[in-house]
Parts: sequence; structure tokens; C-alpha cells
Amino acid sequence: MQTYLEFCRLDLSHFDLVISTKYPSWMVKHPRHVCYMLHTLRGLYDTYHFSGMPEIASWEGVALGKARKLMDAARRSPESNAELETLLEYLVTLDTDQVPPGTLDFPAPLVREVVHFLDGLALSPSRVMRHVAISGNVRSRRGYFPDSATVDVAYPPPKLRTFKCGAQNYLFTISRLDGPKRIALLVEAMRQVKAEVPLYIAGTGPDEANIRALAAGDSRIKFLGFLNDQEVLDWYKDALAVPFVPYDEDYGLVTIEAMMSGKPVLTLTDSGGPNEFVENGVTGLSVPPTPEAMAAGIDALCNDLSAARAMGRNARERVSGITWAKVVDSLLGNTNLIVPPRTKRKLRIAVGLTFPVFPPRGGGQSRVFHLYRHLANFAEVELVTSCQPHESAFHGEIAPGLIETRVPRSQAHQDAETEYSRSVNWVPVTDVVMSELYKLTPDFECALRRACEKADVVVASHPYLSGVLQEFAPGKPLWFEAQDVEFSLKTHVLPDTEAGRTLLEKVRRDEESCWKNASLVFTCARRDIDELTKLYGESAAKMLDVPNGVAIDDVPFVPLRARTSLRTRIGLGGGKTVLFMGSWHVPNLTAARALMDDARALPNVTFLILGSVCQALADVPVPENVRLLGVVDDAEKAILLGSVDFCVNPMTTGSGSNLKMLDYFAAGTPVISTEFGARGIDATADVDYLNISDGLGSAIRSACSKGRWELQSIADRARRLVEQKYSWNTIAREFAMHSGLEALANAGPDGKCPSQVYRHRPA
Repeated sequence: MQTYLEFCRLDLSHFDLVISTKYPSWMVKHPRHVCYMLHTLRGLYDTYHFSGMPEIASWEGVALGKARKLMDAARRSPESNAELETLLEYLVTLDTDQVPPGTLDFPAPLVREVVHFLDGLALSPSRVMRHVAISGNVRSRRGYFPDSATVDVAYPPPKLRTFKCGAQNYLFTISRLDGPKRIALLVEAMRQVKAEVPLYIAGTGPDEANIRALAAGDSRIKFLGFLNDQEVLDWYKDALAVPFVPYDEDYGLVTIEAMMSGKPVLTLTDSGGPNEFVENGVTGLSVPPTPEAMAAGIDALCNDLSAARAMGRNARERVSGITWAKVVDSLLGNTNLIVPPRTKRKLRIAVGLTFPVFPPRGGGQSRVFHLYRHLANFAEVELVTSCQPHESAFHGEIAPGLIETRVPRSQAHQDAETEYSRSVNWVPVTDVVMSELYKLTPDFECALRRACEKADVVVASHPYLSGVLQEFAPGKPLWFEAQDVEFSLKTHVLPDTEAGRTLLEKVRRDEESCWKNASLVFTCARRDIDELTKLYGESAAKMLDVPNGVAIDDVPFVPLRARTSLRTRIGLGGGKTVLFMGSWHVPNLTAARALMDDARALPNVTFLILGSVCQALADVPVPENVRLLGVVDDAEKAILLGSVDFCVNPMTTGSGSNLKMLDYFAAGTPVISTEFGARGIDATADVDYLNISDGLGSAIRSACSKGRWELQSIADRARRLVEQKYSWNTIAREFAMHSGLEALANAGPDGKCPSQVYRHRPA
């Protein structure tokens, strides 16, 4: 607390920019504050569970009650340091006699809660203009960054230089010799290695005596002690490979040094940062954290020196772009400290939607949030959205450069919508009737009009507000984000009654008008462009495929070997477990009902159904081996994706593409899907996923009979596919380039934005 207080008081206002790196330096208050995070106080975050202490703190007593009140005061004024200083001064001077014994111990629940509170406040987007992490592993750790923060990764290079690649004479590793680096585990593995290959271990540390004792009797294992920089470079030069096996390493410069020396790295699947560079069989080996698997990996390298050398060449290429220049570019971003500020303003985009976006839960919300979050690198984006009357209005940044203006529908609006819904057997029709009823919510009309007046481009996300957008933004380019073909979808949803046919005709008119008046149309899949053309004829708009994507860093990759223990911990038992995810959407309902029929024929398999589709199944008889889990948050979803044996996507109808496939792929779960379920995704049946060709039940039985390594190979390929083609960052950049948005964002300094963007471009 004393050091937190000192950084809180530190006056750096005479600098143009402050870059903090590690707790508690980010307590500094500065108008241009960038956090380049190494890590938090890990003992109170991702390694706290090793302490065995509870997570919930007790705040009983007058002294702690006052501390809680001071925390509340600081929370109400996040941009001021006065309340923070008062809180920290109180904590620093708190008499241990005033609180129960052990309350202020480290680690303990109370100090954990206080540090989380201080870090969360200091790192909030209101106090930090840019968040950067040293690795994807640091970025993905739970609680390290605020949920609303967009976090970039900037890999720092090692301080060593002049790396060379020579012979392949031995294994070499360098590390601090203590528990988390797991050199003892490497020694245990080495004792099972069949090849006569020496292992040289450099470094010193508190666990050195124990490690030397464990290695006693194996003449192949030798200790080098402390090495200077030149000696380290020389030992890397003639190594066959470099084993580096820490537990959940933040980043791991040893990995980078070894690869810059042209050497493959052997690491473990739970080693964290090294796995961002070690691609199994390509730049090294990533094996399960057991002595047996490590020994097998070492023997494989020793038995195929040409393959090891090829991995080393790939490894050098993999890290060749890691430079301080790139780190500096990432940290400075658009702070304009190096490049003089431009005089032109950024392009502005207004997006009209009928549903709220943040926090994203369903597939449509997720697509909108992540796509426009990354497009905000090229333009200022405002989403004008509608929500239920009982929900709160909101206006603010949900990601850097991305604003959501969320307006609750008026009661008169909601009542009129309810009447429409009643007339079509209570089918939800919020989107269909929005263009007719929006004037009943004047605040929504005003917000959308203001956004359109400021915008250079307006976007209809779905076709329903396109007429309103054209009215509010006359002469400005209209872009049509066709997430699916609405007329086809609503045909299966609205009843074949007079009222249903009337609303369906309204859908057709709205979609046709948007199709014909848009200057740019972008869809999730090429088949949707073909279907829209078949329905409404040719369009003069520019056409783009903008596939669905996945927030790759939000979905941890869990190898199959690691799933058994996780499944046991959350109570799923020892049998095979299958997961299906879906929103309350007719194609998902069809698939879920069919899945339950198949489940009855597979009583030894547990089926988990996740998402709002469960609400529609509330009155359906559910087999004993099917569990309806409903809607869960992202953390729970990640745990489930990392626990199950298979994910299924037995879709046979629908439009657009299925976002769930990308979540499945990213998590490393073998996927069983129809080819239709993989539409819009460049995935190959029986290569990236297991194909359903003769019914879901038969496909599950076939999958259960396959070996773990075959299934892991399929899962690895699928993960690489989403990393290379379907991360939202990649998709948004491709869209910005092909739509012309990137060129407009980088246009000359005259401050003018073209008024005719794809107004008359041929398809």
C-alpha cells in the first residue's frame, strides 16, 4: 500500500506521455497515460488459488467499514486522485490491532480485494488512453484489464544480439532455478530420454540444490551456473533444441532468444507465453506437462535432425518481426508524439440497429461489437440502438472510438409492438416494425438523426432502418450490412395468416429497398449475395464478403489431454460430453430438437445445450442425458468449451454463417458439423471438422472411436484456421481495405471526406 500511495502522489505532469509497466506504477495520474503491462501482482490474481485462501473478504468492524466507505468514495470519482490518496493513507496507517488477526496478511482475501479495486480503478479507460500487453497470455488473463478495454500486444525483443545458428550437439536451457520454471520436471523427463544427448542447464536459483540432487547419477545432465551474454549466445549457437518448460509464463524471452538462434523450442501446453510462438511440429514441440511426453518429444528431435533444423528455420522466421520499433509504434499509437497531428478529422460512421449491443451475448451482437470495434481504428463509429422500456439509457464508449447510444423504447412504442406481436401468435417483431414505430420513441429518433447528421457514411445493420437512415442522411452513402437474408428467415418465423403475410411483405420491401439503394453491401457468406440477387435482381452496389469472426484472445485453447481434469472439477463426470450452443433462432431450435432425439439413442453421452435456445425448449421433454444450461457469461462459456469432448453443429437451415463454429474451433474442441453448418467458413470436412454425413448419432459414435492424437490434429488445424483467417482484427482490416475505408482514413490533410463513396459502383 505504501508503494501504491507513492505512485499515486507522483507528479509527472511535465512529461508529454507516461508509460506504466507493472503494479503499482499505473497508479500514476496523467492525461496521456499508456499501460504496457508486464503483469499484475500475480499472487493476488492468476496464482492466488495456489494459496488455498478464500476469495471473499470479511469487512466486519468499524475500521474496515471506514475503508469500504473510502473505497466507495474513490469509485465515485475515478478521475480524481484525492479520494484515492485518502484511502491509501488510511490503509497505510491502519493499526493491525483494530482488525481481526490475519485480516491484513499477504496473501489474504482482503488485501486481494483492495489490490483488485486499486488496479481496476487505475487501469480504467477513463484514466488510461491505451492498453498494451507484452503477450497474448498476459492480455487473456482474467481480471488483468477492464472488460471494456481494447488491449494490443507488443512483443519485446531480447537485449541480446548477434544470434547465430551452428551445429546440433546438445540440448541447452537457461533459467532461474526455482519452482515455477519447472527445471526439476525437465530433469525427470531427461531420465526417461533414450537418446544419448547432453542437457546443459544454465542459471542459478533457490531450487538449485534440489535440482542437482534429482539429476545425480545421469551423466548427460550438466550444470553451467551463471553465464555472461556472450557465453549465452555461444551455447544457443550449437544447440539441437532449447527446452523451456515454465508454468504459465508471462512471455518468455528464452523462447525468442532460442528461435532467433534458429533453434526449435520444446515447451509444455500449459507454459503460457511460449505457446504463442511454438507451433507444434512447425517451430518446435508443445507437449503435455508430463515427463513421459517431454521425453518422447526430446527423442523425436534427436532421431530426426533434419526435421529439427527445419523447425529451427521456421522458428527464426516466426520471430523475425519482433523489434523495438514495432513496440514503440504500438505504444505510441495515435498519440501524435512522433508524427505531427493531422488537421483532418476522422471519417464518421453511424450505424442504425434495432437491438442493444454491449455487452455482446448473441451472435448478432458479437458480430456488431467486434467488427465495429476494430473498424474504429479507421473511423469514429456510433451505434444507435434500441432496448426494452425497463432497461437503462446509455451513451458512451464501449471500445476505443466506438460509441453506443442506447435508447429504451417508450411505453407507447412497446404497447404498439406488443399488438403486432399478438397478431402473429406472439412472434417477436421488434425489428420488423421499428421503421413504423420509431417516432413513438422521440429520444431514439433524435439520437439517430443527430448521428446521421454528423456521419459521412450510414450503415443499416439489417435492412429495417434503411429508409429512416436515408431520410436523415440524404445524399450520404448507405452501406447495407446483411447479416443474413431477412425475408427468407422471416418466412419460416411469421405465421401464414393475413397479419403474418402483411409483416412479411414489409420485410420484403425494406430489404429490397436497402439492397437497391445501398452503395456497398457486405454479407457473412457469398451464398447470401446470390440469394439476395435472386430475390431482388442485380444491385449497383459494391459487394463484399465479410465473414463472421472470433475474438481469438477471449477463447482459451485447451488441448484434449487437459480437458479431463477440468471436466472433473466442474462435475461433468467421466463419460463423453457434447456441447451445442445457440440463440433463440428457428434454425437453432430445429437443430436442438433433432439433437435431443439423437441423445435418446446415446444414453452414455452427456449433451449440454447452451444459450437462449434453451428458453424455447422449456416445455419440451428433455432426455436424462441432456442438460439445458441457458445463457452464460463469457468466462463460463470458455470453461465449458475447454471441458467437453466434442462440439456439434447439426444445422440444416439458416442464413449467414454460424459464429458458434468459430468459437468451437478457437477453443480447440473437435467439431462435428454438417457441411451446411460450416457454410461461409473456409473449412474442409474431415480435415478441420468431422462431417455429419449419416446423421448426428452416427457421427458422434464415429468420433468417439477415433484416437486422441487424430482428434487433436483436427482441433489444431481448426485453431490455426481461425487464427489466420477469422480473427476479428484481420477481418476488420480486410474490410477496411476493400471497402475503401482505410484509404479514406489515410487521406490527405485537407479534412474533407468524399461525399460519394460507392454511390454508383457496378457490382
